[in-house]
Amino acid sequence: MTIKQELNNLDNYFAIQKIRYADRFDVEYDLDESVLHSLIPKLILQPIAENAIIHGVTDIGGKVLIRIKAYAKNEYTLVIEIIDNGKGFDTKKSEKADTLSGIGISNVADRIKLQYGESYGLFITSLVGQGTCCRLIIPKQTYEEDKG
Repeated sequence: MTIKQELNNLDNYFAIQKIRYADRFDVEYDLDESVLHSLIPKLILQPIAENAIIHGVTDIGGKVLIRIKAYAKNEYTLVIEIIDNGKGFDTKKSEKADTLSGIGISNVADRIKLQYGESYGLFITSLVGQGTCCRLIIPKQTYEEDKG
């Protein structure tokens, strides 16, 4: 699945969640057009977005902003970030940052490591009172490259 296809799925998910959560969050995109046709695993972004909505909307009470960024770190590496301005959490109080975030986030991290190896993955940074950044780092692949 391409990033563009996955983002279309995410837009549909956000539309449903905006109804469920009474429009208590906004979404902004910062996308490098050159990476939109890069391949990523299916349903890799939704659990992260879901986490941002659930924890952000229920924890800060106001409107949450979710920013999605996609860019090439270099010619071989792709980065996708889902950043929210929720309450954040203290990563030092948790053995692993992703244990606080639930099964969906752990599943994403495991899937990336299994598919691409230990040098890739999901990296979570968070500051109490400032929000959370979930950064996916995967190899940059396009459909044309995979056709052989």
